[in-house]
Amino acid sequence: MRKINVLFKFFIVCIAWLLVFVNPAIAATVTIEMAVALSEEEKKTIIENLSLYQYRESPFLDESYVDNLKVKGINELKSMFQTFGYYKPQISVTSTQQNGNFSVKYTVDLGPPVRVDNVDIQIQGNGDSDSEILSWRQSFPLSPGNVLSHRQYEDAKKNLLKLLRDRGYFSAKLQAHEIKVNLDTFQANIVFSFDTGPRYYFGETYYIQEHYDLGYLHRFLPYSKGELFHADLLTEMHKRLSRSQEFLSVEINPEIARADDKLQVPITIRLSPRKRWRFSLGAGYATDLGVQGSAAITRRRFTRRGHQIGADTLVSETKQDAGVNYTIPAKRPWSDFYNTRYGFTHELTDDTERYTNALTFKSVHELKILRSIFSLSFEHEQFRVGEDPKTYSKLLVPSMALHYNPMEGSILERLNFDLYGEIRGASEDLLSEVSFTQFISRGNLKYKLSKHWTAVSRYNVGFTDIADFNKLPVSYRFFAGGDYSVRGYEYNSLSPVDEEGNRVGGRNLLVGSVELQYRFLKYWDIAGFYDIGNAFNIGNTDLSQGAGFGLGWIYSLLSVRVYYARALDITDQPWRFHFLIGADL
Repeated sequence: MRKINVLFKFFIVCIAWLLVFVNPAIAATVTIEMAVALSEEEKKTIIENLSLYQYRESPFLDESYVDNLKVKGINELKSMFQTFGYYKPQISVTSTQQNGNFSVKYTVDLGPPVRVDNVDIQIQGNGDSDSEILSWRQSFPLSPGNVLSHRQYEDAKKNLLKLLRDRGYFSAKLQAHEIKVNLDTFQANIVFSFDTGPRYYFGETYYIQEHYDLGYLHRFLPYSKGELFHADLLTEMHKRLSRSQEFLSVEINPEIARADDKLQVPITIRLSPRKRWRFSLGAGYATDLGVQGSAAITRRRFTRRGHQIGADTLVSETKQDAGVNYTIPAKRPWSDFYNTRYGFTHELTDDTERYTNALTFKSVHELKILRSIFSLSFEHEQFRVGEDPKTYSKLLVPSMALHYNPMEGSILERLNFDLYGEIRGASEDLLSEVSFTQFISRGNLKYKLSKHWTAVSRYNVGFTDIADFNKLPVSYRFFAGGDYSVRGYEYNSLSPVDEEGNRVGGRNLLVGSVELQYRFLKYWDIAGFYDIGNAFNIGNTDLSQGAGFGLGWIYSLLSVRVYYARALDITDQPWRFHFLIGADL
């Protein structure tokens, strides 16, 4: 008996498959004609919700099946038109068949719409004076004279329930919410009554974690115990914890069921920390500096209050830098911090060489879209210019800078820019061997003109006030020319020279560039550019010019670019290649 049962089921399956493949492939197309048309988007939505449309490619579709579905579609259309305020549409349906394919057309006369006659919204409870709830009532989408829309009504109801929940009215109740339609007058009355109940408050915040002191974690809180509840503050808390780069995951849950007699809701935050050690490696190439490599190591959670300790190094053919640093989170630990770094730098060019030891104390604070950076640096520099003997300099350099970083949000979707400005200096009256004041600023701008065209611009300026320029360390002198300066010229070749022709650097700097890029393939673009600038002293502001074209391969933030540039101010100057591998703005 069991074998017969199995064989029978197998037989039925085979017959079903046979019917599928023996029947010719048929399909149905559905169109709607309306005397008073809805929007194309609304019409598309209605058609896609018809059963006939959803089964239009069924292998079992035949004439009888189509007849049943098209009649069913009339009732479906009537129901759907009601949501748009049309309660008595006149609908007829016709169908044709050709080569096994059905074409079904509904002709619709929507008739008069139902219009709103009265809207009665009653608010009771503690939220009757809440500005956000009053704003919801003021912006209720249906008012007398409007065509009745059930979708707008339901959306308004959902928005209200979300608003009440987000603002802490956890015991709110809808007492009445109905639409009364009079089909004799084609008018509708909307009744909406709700009791917000009391508004709840933030209670204690509990952390499920093992690695940080509570005092440190409490710095992230955007609310305090006893403050009126608002879900936006929990979102802000999540954002702050995530921005700190300390946590792999953050889960925040208001324990509404555990609210006490004072209506205070305890908040539970579950934190999963990132790995204690963070390693990073980098590599790049530029014609000016040759092959470059960088490495950094950071130990997170050096203390339970979020302190970090790290080391970093940067090595290229012309410059080597290494240092150790210690970071302490500030009062706003998701954005502000204090950093101490001791570093050593060696840089060698054709005309200059320097060794710099620096101990720098830095304070970084976020000011809305700007970041302020205050620093104090104790520096000892040994430098040489040309064939002159080595000079030793000791400086105490305070500085103040402002920085806008495009990675933290751009003011326009198609615009990215990075701006930096700094003023710094030293005084012989304050532990320094030379007095000077210096201002520097740089910026990059990238604007997407269209799908294929992008405009790129950058600038770099600097001004120095000093009595005896020869005492100014090489690290504070300005040079121009090269891959990221005025292309077509060698690295640091644009500079005032001494009597022997050695490039000694200038007091001031002006560099500007404009570039137009055309993306012709997914990862490839071509570019044309014009650069201008120089490093100079007072009374000699001649600016050198360079121009050319380039080819780039860009993937995410990584770019490989080759530029072919000509120095426009030097006759018989050969064209110069600039080859760059690194991050793109």
